[in-house]
Amino acid sequence: MTTTQVSGQFDAFGEAYQHWERLRSPIVYRRLVALAPGPWGRVLYVGCGAGSVAFLLAERASDVIGVDLSPGLLSLAEDRRRRECVGNVTFENVAFANADAASLPFRAGAFDLIFSYGVFHHLDADRVLPQVGRLLVVGGRGIVFDYVTSDPRLNASPLWQIIQAFKSAPGYWRRYGWRAAWRIVAFRVSGRWLRHVCQDHFLTAEQFRETFRTHFHRCHFERYGGLMAAVGERLADKAVLA
Repeated sequence: MTTTQVSGQFDAFGEAYQHWERLRSPIVYRRLVALAPGPWGRVLYVGCGAGSVAFLLAERASDVIGVDLSPGLLSLAEDRRRRECVGNVTFENVAFANADAASLPFRAGAFDLIFSYGVFHHLDADRVLPQVGRLLVVGGRGIVFDYVTSDPRLNASPLWQIIQAFKSAPGYWRRYGWRAAWRIVAFRVSGRWLRHVCQDHFLTAEQFRETFRTHFHRCHFERYGGLMAAVGERLADKAVLA
């Protein structure tokens, strides 16, 4: 899929996707904090969607910029930023921008932490990963989470996706309650989501490792079931995952 097609699909998902994103955002946040406890300075969140994780990042960062290609999801993020607060955080240190991850409009060395979760399979690694090194300060960290697959052919099967959605239902129920669980499953088995996810091209775990090894001199990976993370640090003369 082209970036325009992906953007259009997520625009159409709208509040249904925002609901799912917001419920799982504490899990995403805890995984990030476990790898980079902070506090952080300036944070760039690539593929921020409707901003749910960005608002949590604001508690440990001086500034958070979330970028995404979906104007619809960014509009939802801006709406929430204007009307909500958490504790003493009013989200004045959070901003959002419509931007392509392959040509981010920021100066070199602008960020202390660059983070993405579940969007890497939509991106061109040869164009995006050099951006991480360019935009990080020396000593800054880059953390990329993405889903991996044991067999790319399974991912393209609507039946397999439906089975996975219903297998996830008990976990959703325990964490979020039955109403929220049903809403998530209903979204995951909807025709519009199945058309999207069955066109996604997830890497295998080995392909994920190899992609980062190709672009970086050292790599450190963490595994969370069907999710992997690559953790990196910008050295004086290069960006290195370590």
